[in-house]
Amino acid sequence: MASIDAQLRLLAPSKVSDDDKLVEYDALLLDRFLDILQDLHGGDIRETVQDCYELSAEYEGNNNPQKLEELGNMLTGLDAGDSIVIAKSFSHMLNLANLAEEVQIAYRRRIKLLKKGDFGDENSAITESDIEETLKRLVNQLKKTPHDK
Repeated sequence: MASIDAQLRLLAPSKVSDDDKLVEYDALLLDRFLDILQDLHGGDIRETVQDCYELSAEYEGNNNPQKLEELGNMLTGLDAGDSIVIAKSFSHMLNLANLAEEVQIAYRRRIKLLKKGDFGDENSAITESDIEETLKRLVNQLKKTPHDK
């Protein structure tokens, strides 16, 4: 399986604006989160979280009070255990979205500084590889093992 960074790069080709890439990344992040949620808690929880997410998006997008009422009925109809898992899921999704946004902002700042001609050392240089690709390169091309120093 390819890394999440590699999948994100495939989803958002270079011709797409940074803001459009962020929207694509957000959709992929949600899909990955729902996959993990399903692995941990089962398909019913995933479906409920996805339904809640879609209803809230429909309410926000169309300002439709009926969707808000549907969402309220869905949430109040959950048993105590499921409602805790659902609430935690939304909390985790929001934290992940905030984290992704912070990373994107930091990335843009770094690019802006590098484009201004400021001196950047190796630690702040932009790379095209992620940690998985780097580890594969160390093991396969450079013949390094975890025991090497």
